[in-house]
Amino acid sequence: MKKMIQIFTGLILLAVFFTGCAKKPELSAEDTVRVFVQAFSAGDLEEARTYLSDKNYPLTQPQNRLGEVIRTSLRVVSVSGDLSADGVNPMDVTLEMADSLQIMSRALMLYWFEEQKAAGQDLEIPLQDSSKMTEIYQQILPESESDQLPKVTALYIFPLIISGGQYKIVMDPHLEDQLNGNLTNNLENIYKIIEAVP
Repeated sequence: MKKMIQIFTGLILLAVFFTGCAKKPELSAEDTVRVFVQAFSAGDLEEARTYLSDKNYPLTQPQNRLGEVIRTSLRVVSVSGDLSADGVNPMDVTLEMADSLQIMSRALMLYWFEEQKAAGQDLEIPLQDSSKMTEIYQQILPESESDQLPKVTALYIFPLIISGGQYKIVMDPHLEDQLNGNLTNNLENIYKIIEAVP
């Protein structure tokens, strides 16, 4: 009987030991997404990379006033998803940010109106004229009114994996573009609108 109690006690201690040694993620999946977005929004790309599955991912942000407004307005509204112990865990993340399409459209219209005031010359699409567009963005994106800009709230999918006992975000160019206000997609949409104008 004594031997049986010693074996049973040993098994319990082994179970506790191995359970205690299993590495639980320090941050929950939701917290991982939230701290990543917080670092990204603050412009701290080095810190943001620590929450990615690939720490060498070439994470970038637009380096202009519009990019700054989008980045600093980025806010997590909600995070949800079912987690499994292995594999990729897609998390549904609702983000709010400045509406880049509305801001870009407004800037383009201001440019056109300014050009129309000039000597009746043919209007050119200013999307490649970065100095002129920067000047217009400075007009419509003043520091003091950034909270009054149009906002968009949308659902995004953040794929997470467990790597080294931690939740990590699997970044790709599409998700990165979404975090940067879908600037690439919005620029393509503006080109289509401009091409349709007679």
